[in-house]
Amino acid sequence: MIWRSPNTRIQPSRNAPRRNRSLEHARIAAFLALAAGCESSSSDQPTPSVPVPVTLSQPVVRDLVDDVEFTGRTAAAETVDVRARVSGFIDKVDFVDGSAVRAGQTLFQIDVRPFQVALEQERM
Repeated sequence: MIWRSPNTRIQPSRNAPRRNRSLEHARIAAFLALAAGCESSSSDQPTPSVPVPVTLSQPVVRDLVDDVEFTGRTAAAETVDVRARVSGFIDKVDFVDGSAVRAGQTLFQIDVRPFQVALEQERM
């Protein structure tokens, strides 16, 4: 910072750019044009406003059910392969899909008639 006495005048250097007079004239003209556009109107009464058209509808009353959906994946704790040791038709299924089963639990009952016929033929 340079200290100067209050009586010191700063002289512009000879290399300082001169002001563009046409730019100053354009700024003054723009200011006067804006000032002229800001004049208040001579009419003291406000202009009446035109009503805006509005669309109305009746409210709909209905029950709302809170429903939340989640994306997920389920898997069994343990999986096993079930293979039949004999062929035949299934008469009864003794479990419900998705339920837990124990070792040794009966899962299916097979039609016994073909096996009874084969046994009787062997006995003869």
